Amino acid sequence: MRNNVIMTALALAMASTVAQAANISSAPGGGLWSATTTWTGGVVPGETVAVTDVARIVNTSLVTLNYTPTYALGNVQIGRTTGGAGNLAVTTGGVLNMTLGSNLEVGSQTVGTLLLSGGTINVLSALNISAAATTTSGSSATVSSGNLNVGTVLAVGKFATGTLTINGGSVVANAMPVGAAGINSSASLLGGSLQLGALLNPLTFNSAGSTLTIANAATLTLGGNQNTAIAGFAGGNLLWANGSSTLGGLYGTGDQTFDNGAGSYLHSFYDGGVNKTIVWVDLVPVPEPATLSLAVLGGIGLWAGRRMRRS
Repeated sequence: MRNNVIMTALALAMASTVAQAANISSAPGGGLWSATTTWTGGVVPGETVAVTDVARIVNTSLVTLNYTPTYALGNVQIGRTTGGAGNLAVTTGGVLNMTLGSNLEVGSQTVGTLLLSGGTINVLSALNISAAATTTSGSSATVSSGNLNVGTVLAVGKFATGTLTINGGSVVANAMPVGAAGINSSASLLGGSLQLGALLNPLTFNSAGSTLTIANAATLTLGGNQNTAIAGFAGGNLLWANGSSTLGGLYGTGDQTFDNGAGSYLHSFYDGGVNKTIVWVDLVPVPEPATLSLAVLGGIGLWAGRRMRRS
């Protein structure tokens, strides 16, 4: 009798484990994350058990998350070899929370796209674009507004060509490697802010042709004093244009300025108080306060000289 009770308990525990480790795939056509028809088997990830469901966005579907699932998710895999490409959109009101040790894979095994517009994504571990060796090129993540928070690494093109585009909102990660050996990938910071917190190598380029483009009023913040690294990247990995940042009013020209030859200037400034490096773009180099004072004094001198000659 006792053995039967034990076996029954073990069977229930195993059944619970299987349920907890469920890999739930999106159905063809996709739909709202919260709808049972969006998922094969009618099981909504993050709603059945208080542990980590694995959500797989496949079948060329577009799944839209516009609410907060009850439970944090395990791995979220967009695009799988067995199910095909996939697309995930996190919109206003949508909050994707993931457990520690779980990764968000944009292009898990085949092409995937992530769109963030007004929602929030909290990844305690890594976000990998083109996440596996089998992934074909073309996976992408686009942040138009909202908040993307990555606890460890935001890898742009980990195993194949991938792209990250930030048009607005806030993206925070510990570090961001761009590209892989022999594989060029690109990131574009065209609005909003990108903050990388690591004090050692927060931003790296793993191939000569991998790039980060900064434009408009966007701001890049790096942990530690990264002025030397920025100077090296400005030789080819960093591109910039159309600057209109107001940071020049706060920092002048910063510690160093780079000219792209097309009327835009890249500036970097190390703030020792917070141990961070701020990078931005302006259409014209902002004069240092001392230089500005000399220009003003010079103008006053010219004006006074002309008055004296007239009298």
